Amino acid sequence: STNPEEAPSTTAIPLASFLERAGCSSSDIADWRSTLLFAGDDAGGEGQPFGGWAKRRGAQWGKQCVGNKLEILRADSARTLRVSKDAVHASGSTCSWRPGEVVSFDPETGEHGVAFLDGSEVSCFLFLQTMRWLLDAFEPVTGVPEVPAAGGIAIAMPPVPVACGGMRGCLLPGGKRGEELVRYAAPRAAATPGVLAEYVVPATEFERLGGKGTAKKWRQSLRLVAPGTHRQGGDLGKW
Repeated sequence: STNPEEAPSTTAIPLASFLERAGCSSSDIADWRSTLLFAGDDAGGEGQPFGGWAKRRGAQWGKQCVGNKLEILRADSARTLRVSKDAVHASGSTCSWRPGEVVSFDPETGEHGVAFLDGSEVSCFLFLQTMRWLLDAFEPVTGVPEVPAAGGIAIAMPPVPVACGGMRGCLLPGGKRGEELVRYAAPRAAATPGVLAEYVVPATEFERLGGKGTAKKWRQSLRLVAPGTHRQGGDLGKW
């Protein structure tokens, strides 16, 4: 805006439109990986073609993350956790976070292919996404196991997918009261963001990692993951 009294605002436009506004020719737009220049970061690199920079950054994630489960925040959600009316999942629900799996890596571009649970696929730069990793076995809970009608022993409860803030993990069954554990996935090291490791921590520590540590009531802070959507459902204590 040219009005100094108005607060600055931003808007998202297609890359081609951005380059057109910059006065680029059609051939420059077609070769956008060379036309677009990296603005630099703490490590420098200002002025180099975006394509070469992205290829090197993508290589840090590499093919080692193919097969990993993840959730990616939709671009139209304004990078918030609010529900997006446009994000329709296969179940018919709406959610800003889209669960899926990394299925491929292109070393020539640094892009990864992601297949979402709604059946769609996309090629993207993972390092530019707002995302979080999920455990390899991460299925929303469908209910409490029922005792067989004829009597006998009910099947033991499997790990229960839970959420706390931006964290996702699985509450492990068993253990004494006060010794409940949660398993979650995270990069093994900052230098290898595509190599995951699984960590097991007390439920109270998972609550802290999710930004709810001051509550000190993990049964209320941890939420179930709703079936079919991977959205947060009711709190664990009530369930």
